[in-house]
Amino acid sequence: MERFPDAIEIYVNGVLEKVDVDKIARRDFKVLVDPGNNVGSLTTTLLLKKLGVKPVVVNGNLDPHPARLPEPIPENLVETIKLVKLYGCDFGVAHDGDADRAMIIDNEGRFQWGDRTAPLLAVGGAKEVYRPRRLERRLSSHSSRL
Repeated sequence: MERFPDAIEIYVNGVLEKVDVDKIARRDFKVLVDPGNNVGSLTTTLLLKKLGVKPVVVNGNLDPHPARLPEPIPENLVETIKLVKLYGCDFGVAHDGDADRAMIIDNEGRFQWGDRTAPLLAVGGAKEVYRPRRLERRLSSHSSRL
């Protein structure tokens, strides 16, 4: 097995290429991050700092015994939701165990499912928002578009 010591930096820089960093930095966001003691701990805080975001991190260290269940659903994020409001964050981000999903918690503690966050990314500075082909096909069969 080959090792890639620069994998985190390559990943973070790849994300930074897809967004308007200056536009995001000007917003002066304060964001609570809950990577669930999993791999998101390696990238999310670093990415937010490079975006000029002030991160508030909970469950941010790698731990084989995570502080919460890995599935980022409301019942597993009760404490995280409270902390978003307690710390006066603009929003919160909670990852699943392998950090391929990020759920959003708004500043009032309302949980936003992943399928509702792509439009927020488009408005908030993403240069590209990928559209799932399967979803596009399903919508087109109902005379709708993504």
